[in-house]
Amino acid sequence: MTKNVVNQKQTEYWNGEAGSEWVAKQEKIDKEIGPLGLAMLDRAEIIAGERVLDAGCGCGGTTLEIARRIGSVGHVTGVDLSAPMLTHAGKRAQEAGLDNMRFIQADTQTHDFGTVVCHRSEQLM
Repeated sequence: MTKNVVNQKQTEYWNGEAGSEWVAKQEKIDKEIGPLGLAMLDRAEIIAGERVLDAGCGCGGTTLEIARRIGSVGHVTGVDLSAPMLTHAGKRAQEAGLDNMRFIQADTQTHDFGTVVCHRSEQLM
């Protein structure tokens, strides 16, 4: 289970039936909300070699796409509360042959990500 969580009820929810159900419906959900994730990634103008944090990565759809966009010299970290969803995301990454990523089960509100260095100053919105 994750450490230092702010909302234990959300952690329990996403690690229970909700997380397992999301995994079972992952392909359908990706078809429904995937275009929104792609539009966001286009807007972010992610480029090869960048290091990216994908907060709330779920089953890894956007994390996988980020990994493709940043290439082998970049790295993406997917973070989510849900162990079932992260396990599924890891399987998807392995099946896709992508090794420039990792997944962390954590509460992004409290997890210590260490020093963050930003290389671009433009705002996305």
